[in-house]
Amino acid sequence: MSQMNTEDAEDLYHFYSDSKVTQYLDWHGPASVQDSRDLIQSWNQYFQDKRLFPWGCMKSRGHFWM
Repeated sequence: MSQMNTEDAEDLYHFYSDSKVTQYLDWHGPASVQDSRDLIQSWNQYFQDKRLFPWGCMKSRGHFWM
């Protein structure tokens, strides 16, 4: 398992910029790459505080991992 870090901010922003990703969500993602950085930092802090247990998917060498 790999924790997200602020280097992932641009990828996170572009992921949520896709209308196919957000079409059924009540949130349309971060408004900027900086908002993505801030969001990742807050998720990591909440995880450390045992207040949030996020999960995600990543593509690695042509395979999807969850």
